[in-house]
Amino acid sequence: MVGIKVKRNDKNTVGVVLAAGEGRRFGALGRLFPKALCPVGNQLLLDLALDRIAGCVDESAVNVHHFRNEMVDFLRLSHPLVEVSLEEPRALGTAGALGQLREWIDGRSVVATNADAWVERTVNPFDGWSGDVVRVLVHGEEPFGRSSSIIASVLPWSVVSEMQSTPSGLYEIVWRQAAERGELDVVHIGGAFIDCGRPSDLLAANRGAVESVGSSIIDDTAIIGRNAKIEGSVIGAGARIDGEVIGSVVWPGQSVASGERLVNSMRVSPGFDVSD
Repeated sequence: MVGIKVKRNDKNTVGVVLAAGEGRRFGALGRLFPKALCPVGNQLLLDLALDRIAGCVDESAVNVHHFRNEMVDFLRLSHPLVEVSLEEPRALGTAGALGQLREWIDGRSVVATNADAWVERTVNPFDGWSGDVVRVLVHGEEPFGRSSSIIASVLPWSVVSEMQSTPSGLYEIVWRQAAERGELDVVHIGGAFIDCGRPSDLLAANRGAVESVGSSIIDDTAIIGRNAKIEGSVIGAGARIDGEVIGSVVWPGQSVASGERLVNSMRVSPGFDVSD
């Protein structure tokens, strides 16, 4: 499975998947679906995020705000053991989310990751961690800064205990200050990383998933016609393919008719394609 894989360590930890964002850059797609419930390689972004922290934590939580009803319903059905932190009347940001969860975190260290990021390389964020400093896993080799692509962050309880349930960001109140004091543990991670902030990024992440396995990803329940042609694509559950699908994604239950070519696009629903 693609994503960060972490193994259990001897520390008492919890995981928090940050999934409350509005997804303003997601355009029409963001008005129809919660970004965290969009698929990459036939797995939902939220499922991938929960999976990549599951091996190192005792419990997990997800914060929700945008599309709250759909998110809560999905989590209660598919992840009944996950703590759901509902942020109302407004989203609290990456730090405020942890502040609202302080009582639940209750003395434990936290691994936080975004629901809308796709990463390829397998890493363990706890390798060599001292247990008492803030750590950020940064994609690439550039020096840490506001524009850094953060794969995950490990925060000790001593830091989380000071957070409040008010709108605030981890960069502003934790990471930047720790970096200025020379106390931020920065770990640089290579491999592919895509922040799925836009529909084109989601399509690129699906292509990355295909590249990581070396072939198209086709769900076992998809129906593939005799004359269908599929190259470098992801075909969702229950999809029907009779035409050509090249470098594209066909969402669950959708179809590509005989004589039709879907190229560098996502077929989301009937009549709704998102192009690169």
